[in-house]
Parts: sequence; C-alpha cells; structure tokens
Amino acid sequence: LLLLLLLCNRAELEDEEEHVPQVLQAVSIGAGGAGSFALGNDGHCYLWGCNFNGQLGLQGAHRDVPEPTPIPNFNDETGISIKLVAMAEDHSIFLSETGNLYASGKVKCGRLGYDENNVDCISQPRLIVEKSEAKRGVLSDIVTFVSASGAHCVALSVEDDPGFVHRLRRQVAESDVLLAKEDAWKQEMEEKQREAEAAREQS
Repeated sequence: LLLLLLLCNRAELEDEEEHVPQVLQAVSIGAGGAGSFALGNDGHCYLWGCNFNGQLGLQGAHRDVPEPTPIPNFNDETGISIKLVAMAEDHSIFLSETGNLYASGKVKCGRLGYDENNVDCISQPRLIVEKSEAKRGVLSDIVTFVSASGAHCVALSVEDDPGFVHRLRRQVAESDVLLAKEDAWKQEMEEKQREAEAAREQS
C-alpha cells in the first residue's frame, strides 16, 4: 500500500511538471518614438505602444496596443528572425539575422524606403529593396546595424569588397605556411630528443 501511494504521488508530480507553463524571456529590449519592443526567446518579435500609423508592424491594428504583441511575419515558421528594431515616432525598421531590412509605418518623406504615392502608411513590414537599375532587388550589402529617428533612418552595412576574398585566401595561405614550418620544427625537435635518449641508453 505504501509503495502504491508513493507511485501515485510520483505520477502526480510528473503530471504537474508537464503542465508547468514555459516562461517567456526577453533576449533584447528597447524603445523609441511612442512604442517599445522585446525579442523573445521563442523567436518572436513583440511590440506595444502607439500604432496609429502602423509603426508597430501589426497589420490592421491602427490603434494603441497596450500589451506586448508578436508580429506574425517574424517567427520560426516564416524563417525570419529579427535581431534589432529601430523605432521612430511614426515608423520602425526591423533588422533580420540575415542582414535584411524591413519597414512599417508612415510612408511620407520616404522614411520606409518605398515609393508609395497613394498610401499614407504601411502596417505590415515590407522588405526594403534596392531601387537602382544596377542593383535591383534585395539590398546587395549585409546590414549590421540600423537606427531611426524623426523621419529618417541610418543603416550600416558590410560592403562587398571584391578584394576581400583574395586577401582572406592569402591570409589563410600564409597561415598554412607558418603552420607547416611549425610542424616541421616540432618534428625536428622530437627527432633530436629521440636521438639524445638513444645516446644516453647506449652509454
């Protein structure tokens, strides 16, 4: 009977452990303009605050958002993971782990990087693309940092330098040469040590 009670208690404890809710933790937090954001450990990007111009990226919710709300576009299912959010008064810029930029909010003054003449604001984050004829499509350089304020934004990128790969390969080749010389020196020292030990044994 005692063994049966112990087994029942153990089963109840295991059942309670299985139903313990997972605690959502913020990996990164920030604020700007009239809103705030938090990047959760669940892969979602949460925003809350003023959203009258769609600056929070929550499609259709042109109102105040009092509670942290995840953006549907950014999660593990879509494969878009956000690592930084730059928030201004009426627009926000989202930087993904792959170095792409997304923007939402008020369109006026070109603050979103779009040429939308008939639209006042965009509430669903859109990918910022290159508009020039030479580089049409996704931004060619990998963006590493972004900041926003007023009616503008600034992004820092890693330039695709044509000579970078050549210099990197040369450094690797030089490292290989140094490693080969070091290995040869080690082998020479080990051989001398073995010869010295053999000489001591003969004497």
